[in-house]
Amino acid sequence: MAGEYSEFLQHLGEGFHASIIRNGVTLMRIAAILSSLRLLEDTNKRDKLLEQETPILECSDEDFQTAMILSTKLLLNSADAYNMIGGKQQVLVPAAQGSYQRETFLSALPRVFTTGECITQAQSMGVCDRTIRRWINNWLETGQLYKSERGLYKKAG
Repeated sequence: MAGEYSEFLQHLGEGFHASIIRNGVTLMRIAAILSSLRLLEDTNKRDKLLEQETPILECSDEDFQTAMILSTKLLLNSADAYNMIGGKQQVLVPAAQGSYQRETFLSALPRVFTTGECITQAQSMGVCDRTIRRWINNWLETGQLYKSERGLYKKAG
């Protein structure tokens, strides 16, 4: 987590520090809510917890991973908004691992872009041409992206 924090600061600058901290607080809140809801499902576990002198609610790995996915998406949205409000050129947000990489890449793209720009940016993030073309087709199918004309794309929303 500390590595991701440093990467975001490196790519977006110190002005993004407060957003990262706020996102960490949001992550903890989401995890606590999910853990509380899970506790409501299991009456035996809830009763045992309430019998303890100082009850401690523990977050399961599953709840934490769910909270992490949600808060990562929120942080990527914050980074996108930060770039637009700051009047800066769109900058690459840190490369992500696994399932986050595709969403990270889409967030890093400008609102309107060409196939060539997309491929160049993909190469800088270590994504091969074939993979990015598959992602573009998927984004078109899911409505996250619209094709304006040949080789020109626009983000939805």
